[in-house]
Amino acid sequence: MKRLYSLFLRCGLLALAVLILPAAGSLAVAQAPVDNPVAARYDLQDHWTDEISWQQVVVANEVEGLVGEGSVVDSAIMRQAMLDISADGGGVLYFPAGTYHFTSDLSIPTGVVLRGESPATETEAKGVIYMLNTLFDFPKYKPTMSRQEMDTVVFVDIPNSTAFKLITADEGAEKIGLVNLDINRGMIDFHNRGVMADTSAQDYQTGTTSLYDKVVIYGNNQTNVAMPDPRIPSVNMRHIGQLWQRWPLHEASNINIMVKKYAIVANNRLNDKVEDTFRQFGYLADNGMNFDGARATFDYGDHNGITVIQNPDADDNASASVENTGSAPAGEVMVKDNYVRVLSQNEPIVYKGDVEVADNRTMLYDKEHESYIMRDGRSTLYNDYLRLFPNPEISTPHEFYTETDTVRYRLIKPLNYDPAKEYPMVVYLHGSGENGDDNKLQLRNFIWQFTTDEAREEYPCFIFVPQCPWHMQTFTESVEEVSFDYVDEVFMALDEVNTTYSIDKKRQYLVGISTGGWSTWEIIANYPKRFAAAVPIASYKRYNEWDKKERKKELRNARKTAVWAFHGEIDEWVPSAFARLSIAELRASGGKPKYTEFKGIGHLCWDELQHMEEFMPWLFAQRK
Repeated sequence: MKRLYSLFLRCGLLALAVLILPAAGSLAVAQAPVDNPVAARYDLQDHWTDEISWQQVVVANEVEGLVGEGSVVDSAIMRQAMLDISADGGGVLYFPAGTYHFTSDLSIPTGVVLRGESPATETEAKGVIYMLNTLFDFPKYKPTMSRQEMDTVVFVDIPNSTAFKLITADEGAEKIGLVNLDINRGMIDFHNRGVMADTSAQDYQTGTTSLYDKVVIYGNNQTNVAMPDPRIPSVNMRHIGQLWQRWPLHEASNINIMVKKYAIVANNRLNDKVEDTFRQFGYLADNGMNFDGARATFDYGDHNGITVIQNPDADDNASASVENTGSAPAGEVMVKDNYVRVLSQNEPIVYKGDVEVADNRTMLYDKEHESYIMRDGRSTLYNDYLRLFPNPEISTPHEFYTETDTVRYRLIKPLNYDPAKEYPMVVYLHGSGENGDDNKLQLRNFIWQFTTDEAREEYPCFIFVPQCPWHMQTFTESVEEVSFDYVDEVFMALDEVNTTYSIDKKRQYLVGISTGGWSTWEIIANYPKRFAAAVPIASYKRYNEWDKKERKKELRNARKTAVWAFHGEIDEWVPSAFARLSIAELRASGGKPKYTEFKGIGHLCWDELQHMEEFMPWLFAQRK
């Protein structure tokens, strides 16, 4: 009986079908809409949208094999069903209420509209709640992290082809559209620029272009949509093995349309509930800056919202205005009544040509952690740390030779050094990513916060920055088997600096990040009289492993050292629970350490200290 009813609908005999099947109202097929939703909403008479065969309806659930077990859509059968509809003069492939899982891209042929169940309550996409009952669910991109050791996480390169699917159209297709569909992870891409998800050689703005016409995108909800920038990972990123890095392409909108003359994008809700955004811990930009996962996020709203280009050969300049009304005849090209939410620095609506753009609601949102902002995924807008590298007046390279090793270090002198005054000394121990013998990389992270113009003016000091050699994990050799051989040699070099310059021996401070923070803990436990204060960041004292009793005894030695430890709540390399245990044990031993944990921040939490106005005053106030 359902098949008979579908046949009536396809033949345009809705009234006869209702007479024959008066009790079919409870069946999903009986609710298949046959109206022109755009003409009805905007009271358009004799409009080009009437050329779409709205009353010729094929119900997806009735096409044998199209919807399989688990509501998985067979793409080959669906493709054939759409081709049949197209060959039969066009019409609607209707998906009743439910969730439909897709595993590949969709391409819509001429004359075909994909349509879902009409909303039962709220019909305004700009409303507070816009609920649709027909969900098109495309694959989710799942970046994989594997834990090689207890505190080491490694990303695995997952091909873009596993996700980032497109809803596009056959070349030159006309009278096509998407209506009342809740689309999760499917980009609407009606302009065929010729760049697919795994392409790395082409930019999204190039490639073969196909013009479409009479396109209707109406009443949809769309979220978790993005296209990875084909330029990332860049050549530099690939060279150092950061193959897993991804960044959204800003120019690729949720909805991309390029038409000859006619198009309507109306009453759609975009990026209302972005849920798939993922963090990329240890993201390395081309200019050498490491990013915490909280900042290096692949954000599914970090791109433009809607792009509509009419007659791309025209000379009109593209506009990003969302409220100006173009000179298009009523209803020819219309972008209207949409709700568009995108990350700041993107354009909600971009258009070119004679386009009517009106009554859209747009929202810009910011990332939670904006200490550094990467616009394109390759470079940070803030690169103050680079000023340390080429300027020997700020950072002077030195080498100190011992019988067994060479200590390479940088010395940063106070601004306007006066030998008649005594200055504090900050000793900075870098993390494992800066190991080497170039006497340069150790300047890359954190220490630049002490060398800004403001900091050098207010807190003049010497900064001693040794570099850990390649063959060691950290300054104390390794985390598991601690040795102080190299530390002793570093101290010999430091003592020479202390003798050469006018330095306050009672105001020497030890600061370490990551593996350098591990060494910081070990040093204050074994050299308790050396430093007035210590700042271990993103690290902990491994007293709770191996010989627990001995480790606890060592921590008691550090109880008189002023300690302020910092850690990221969601540190992906060193669990924050370990840092809390170290602080708790130090307090139990009679120490009075300070501890700050940054909520929602990962391993590279040291970037947060630039916002802590109380940190510098506290550090430079400490004395032995």
